[in-house]
Amino acid sequence: MFNTIKPDLKTGKMDRQTIKKRANLWAKQHQNLLESINIAFLLADWDYNLWYVNDEFLRLIGAETKDFPNLKDGIDLRSYMSPSRFEASYNVIEPIEQRVKDQKMPGVNKFYKLEMEIKHFKTGENIPVLASFAINIDDEGNHDLTFVTYTDLREQKQIQQRLENEKNKLEAILFGIGDCVSVFDLEGELLLRNPHGLEILRDQNKALLPLNDDIKENIILDTAEGSRNYECKMKSMKDSHGSIFAYVEILKDITPDLRLKEQEREFRKLKRKMMRLELQSEMIGVSRSMRNIFDLMVRCGEVDSTVLIQGETGVGKELVARGIHGQSSRQDKPFVAVNCGALPENLLESELFGHIKGAFTGAVSERKGLFREAEGGTIFLDEIGDLNPVLQVKLLRALQEKEIRPVGSDKSFQIDVRIIAATNRDLKKMAELNLYRQDLYYRLAVISIFVPPLRERKDDILPLAEYFIKRKTVKTNKILKAKILNHASQQVLLDYSWPGNIRELENCIEHAWAISLETVIKPEDLPVQIVFPREAITLSNHDTSVQINPIPTADASSDSKPGLMPWEEEEKKTIKEALIKQKGHRTKTAQALGMNRATLWRKIKIFGIRI
Repeated sequence: MFNTIKPDLKTGKMDRQTIKKRANLWAKQHQNLLESINIAFLLADWDYNLWYVNDEFLRLIGAETKDFPNLKDGIDLRSYMSPSRFEASYNVIEPIEQRVKDQKMPGVNKFYKLEMEIKHFKTGENIPVLASFAINIDDEGNHDLTFVTYTDLREQKQIQQRLENEKNKLEAILFGIGDCVSVFDLEGELLLRNPHGLEILRDQNKALLPLNDDIKENIILDTAEGSRNYECKMKSMKDSHGSIFAYVEILKDITPDLRLKEQEREFRKLKRKMMRLELQSEMIGVSRSMRNIFDLMVRCGEVDSTVLIQGETGVGKELVARGIHGQSSRQDKPFVAVNCGALPENLLESELFGHIKGAFTGAVSERKGLFREAEGGTIFLDEIGDLNPVLQVKLLRALQEKEIRPVGSDKSFQIDVRIIAATNRDLKKMAELNLYRQDLYYRLAVISIFVPPLRERKDDILPLAEYFIKRKTVKTNKILKAKILNHASQQVLLDYSWPGNIRELENCIEHAWAISLETVIKPEDLPVQIVFPREAITLSNHDTSVQINPIPTADASSDSKPGLMPWEEEEKKTIKEALIKQKGHRTKTAQALGMNRATLWRKIKIFGIRI
């Protein structure tokens, strides 16, 4: 192989002896300098003969002077290299040198640089170096000597590799934190963008947000996949000194998240609607105020907060509490109801918190108490406004610490119970007047629900009445045709103020159902105090032992009615005149007066009008 690679010897080249003389002379003149510099150096001729190496070169390749015997006589570099290695080097170096030599400029050195590898003498390691070649051209334009210096690139290569690794890591981090990652310099020029970002932003080379730190904004972009929502963030990149050297803009596709949230909202709305319908099947109410309460009950079922239900007696506060419990995650656990106003004060504490055996006279056995019986579920404290100050303190501790202590015990018990309280009193005003603990009030009224009285939601009266009629029919265990309220009875119910609320309406329907002999419930089947509330009040104020049917009979001799107020006398006069004008036709009279026929009928009887 060596014999096949021969330099193109040209006429005029110096012979070996001449080159030897010139090389050794040059080495002798510059040896001190060459040994003092920290650069690997060798001297060769045009025919790849080695004439001189300095100590730094020997150190670089891990060799010693003895490894290069007879260096002054010239050593053929082929003897130190494998045929394949020499051929590879020759094929790279020779064309370059030939081009350099062809530039006929006698008396000058011609340079070129080349990254290459040299082999370590002992380990066989390939050492990356930057070789600088200086071809010496004599005055006649002939190439005689080549001066070569080597710079060790191992450290630079290691640094370069580390930088490359860090760059790859940085790109992996940057490109992994968003769908589109763009790096901008301080002037806003695009330095780097990940492949997906190129697909999204295409020719958009400017930042979407101002070059400021920690800016975030949601934007919409038109992409190949259509309109998409992105969360766009701008972050600064700082060096070790804390100085900003670049900005990173990150786009994250949040379209699926937004769609999922929208689906979740729709699901929650549907779920709440279903739960509200479920509540409406258990609680009767079609008025706007009751629909609002149903919505609030559903929301209360989604959380575990304490609820305070306020409203007059008989409006259905316990039904609201049971509805909230039935919609909550505690629905499979106990619902324990206790009327705080119905128990003596000395027994209420024991009833709520329990007692140990012998805690007081009559405590012959241990009692857990209603709080512990309701573990995991809900305790409903009705008439919470009637609690004495001592029990208010104990209840406040149960709310704050989630623990109770039975009467007579020195041991406390942790509890997991939701508290729903109810009252017909104005607890807020009582707290402001220091008649009730303010801290307890605010603990109870985390969520406050006010159930309006029946007189303020007249739309619910007839549906409730029909419900009570159907329920009463089912409870009789008899095969009876369902009873109905005629129009006049319905109007009576609508006109009544219902001070006893739903409870009074239920009792009214039970009375009418029992009294009625037909399938149609008429006004005369209703309780007298419902049909004629003024007469009932008058009687109750004078002689409650006398029962009189105030419905006027057809043979009554007088249309006068004692005890009417002045405005009632005026209304009576107006109705009477209208009846006379319409010749006693009640339907036309009601239309002329702008009132319902049943209302007119009732007022005729109340005022005792005879035509």
